[in-house]
Amino acid sequence: PSPTLDANDVAASELYWVRTSQKSLVQDKKFDEDWKLQFGLFLDSAGVWRCRGRLENADLPVCTKHPIFLPAGHHITSLQVLDCHRQVMHGGVKETLIKVQMQFWIV
Repeated sequence: PSPTLDANDVAASELYWVRTSQKSLVQDKKFDEDWKLQFGLFLDSAGVWRCRGRLENADLPVCTKHPIFLPAGHHITSLQVLDCHRQVMHGGVKETLIKVQMQFWIV
């Protein structure tokens, strides 16, 4: 029998790849010099870099108030954007961008 994936497995693998992709951001000199202050970056309890912003006190899900900080050139970022595009049923650039920005901040 082949092993099956459940929702916890998928979430754990997504978390792993997000943290892995963020390693390249932390090594960039802009990270400490500019981005930390500009985006109000902080590490959440899962070890993921997130942004603070004007939505911090809003009654919204944490992932919307504090989007995950992702590198533009990383493959996982491309996959996340593609997944958002599929979730909006190939609705177009505007709809995809809105969906992406509800969860991620890409630099």
